[in-house]
Amino acid sequence: MTRLLLVLSSILFLSACTSTSFLSKKSPILNDKAFETASDFNVETPEEIFALSDDAVNFVKRVTQSETTDFGKMSALVFAIFDRADLDLGYSAEANTVASDTFANGAANCLSLTVMAYSMADYLHIDARFQDVQIPEFWTFRQGESIINRHINLRVKKPARRFIPSMVNGDLIVDFDPSRNAKKFDSVELTKRQIVSYFYNNKGAEHLINGESAKAFAYYKAALEADPKNEGAWLNLGVLYSRNDMLEHAEEAYLHATSLKSNYLSALENLANIYKRTDRLEASKSLEARLHKKRLKNPYYHSMLAEHALIEEKPSDAIVHYKQAIKLNNRPHEFYFGLAKAYYAIGDFSRSSDALKKARMRSNDRRTSEQYSRKISLLAYNH
Repeated sequence: MTRLLLVLSSILFLSACTSTSFLSKKSPILNDKAFETASDFNVETPEEIFALSDDAVNFVKRVTQSETTDFGKMSALVFAIFDRADLDLGYSAEANTVASDTFANGAANCLSLTVMAYSMADYLHIDARFQDVQIPEFWTFRQGESIINRHINLRVKKPARRFIPSMVNGDLIVDFDPSRNAKKFDSVELTKRQIVSYFYNNKGAEHLINGESAKAFAYYKAALEADPKNEGAWLNLGVLYSRNDMLEHAEEAYLHATSLKSNYLSALENLANIYKRTDRLEASKSLEARLHKKRLKNPYYHSMLAEHALIEEKPSDAIVHYKQAIKLNNRPHEFYFGLAKAYYAIGDFSRSSDALKKARMRSNDRRTSEQYSRKISLLAYNH
């Protein structure tokens, strides 16, 4: 099955931002003429992305009013954001929203959570830092698309001799799952401008998934104007070109992405697809073999193969791939949920239920655990 990979900062560089003259002087890859109506669409300004509503400001004041230190205020704020009796913010991979909408909707992905939390910290005059958590390649699927996820969160440095819950190495981490994500992987600090670029890239991907090419181009262009070294935006721009049969432009975009990040496997996979579509079959096969070898030790790669096997109605193959993923890493609840779906597809309801129970046990999110409990009960009732 041929697929193109999109990059999203939903569950996400090193370099400082450069001037936007990079685009006009050195990059003919941006083809405005192919998407002329893109200029009619106004993307959100950085100010709009980070602005807080009056309700959000009042929330910040209320939950921090009893605290006297910056760190105490931030700790109280983080607790209130996730507390069931307060904001009770829930996770939604598709919630690519500005700060005010994230607060109003009560749902966020890692990027929109980070944007909102940063704005709240900024209102309190607290120094908070954006982080790119260096997770391995991690795939999700939406509307038939393969999506590579990157992960960001927010860090507030610890004061001397102070320990507070939700902390990693003493620092306060604003994340849906701070202990799982931040303890196991290194992090790289990001600038606010890079975060703006990631926001635009996410919005562009959403429009591309929905078949809105001109709007997608408008966001990708904005992403690259904010940070010309955002390799994920170059990759997604290549996907946009490929979808519109602009294969030379797509190849240029993928190659540029690989020049910004060495061993950029997602861009190389899409490049292999371009080679295949342009009858460079030997080059395509060679690149695909190289990618497969590099990914064999990544459990999420096997999970991705399993997901595609389910889509292709090959549940027995999916079981093999999910078991390999679990062998490499038995912690992610998603692997067991996928295994449960595969067992269900072959009519093995007992093993499906067992896998769901293991998924529930490994879930760190209350809403997800409750969903697993409902599925287990429904399975027991019907079978």
